[in-house]
Amino acid sequence: MKPVKTAFAVIDILGFGHLMKRHPTQVFPIIFELLRTSERNWLVQHDLDRFAKFSGSAVSPQIQYLQYSDTLLIWRKFENGAPDLLNTAEAMIDTVTYATSMTLGTFLGAGLPLRGAIGFGDTFINTDPLFFTGFELYQTMKSETQQEWAGVCINDSAKPHVDIDWSYIVEATIPLKNHDSMQGIAVNWVGPLKIMSITPPWEDMFVSEDSSTILKGHNTRNFYDNQLSSNWGLPSIAESTIDALRQKVLGVSSQPNGSR
Repeated sequence: MKPVKTAFAVIDILGFGHLMKRHPTQVFPIIFELLRTSERNWLVQHDLDRFAKFSGSAVSPQIQYLQYSDTLLIWRKFENGAPDLLNTAEAMIDTVTYATSMTLGTFLGAGLPLRGAIGFGDTFINTDPLFFTGFELYQTMKSETQQEWAGVCINDSAKPHVDIDWSYIVEATIPLKNHDSMQGIAVNWVGPLKIMSITPPWEDMFVSEDSSTILKGHNTRNFYDNQLSSNWGLPSIAESTIDALRQKVLGVSSQPNGSR
């Protein structure tokens, strides 16, 4: 078994521990919506397929999704036979960032805060049985837990391969636990919402007396407000998609969220 170059996003639901105190039938709608992420992100795969077709390649790279509990893994790996331009580190990370931007925009627009990190590196991927392992994957998972907001940062392993001119990322101050922060790069999830004039239901998120939850909400709102004046060349998210998911989220997540 050999490692393969892989770009990946590790994304968790904030406040999932509170939701788990409820009956499984009440939590299932949220889990089901995570499972449907690949359906909503069909445009990402569509773009890969079109590029491969016009390049005359018989192989189209696949962006893949795996969910366990409240963790969603989005990844794209090097694939033999795919167009060379799509097999670069830059292209793989770009694809994952694109998908992550739409995922965060959808869920935050619906009122469900997500937090994660994007990394790149040698990864061992086995399909039968399915498992993932690798140092950079481990480091990226650690980065996810260290942030104090709803958002996704670009981990150190991926930074050398990103272009700050990409529409899906922005330079930002990443809030960390223990009231610390760092200058870094974050996924732009605000653009897809702003294009459609969709505002997250702030009054229904981060509802808690817990100081950490309140701080996460404050940091998330700051990022949102700071990005409103930016210009984007991003695909929009259908308002009907946001509305349908928002109704499901509001029906389940009346417990404090954002508390992890």
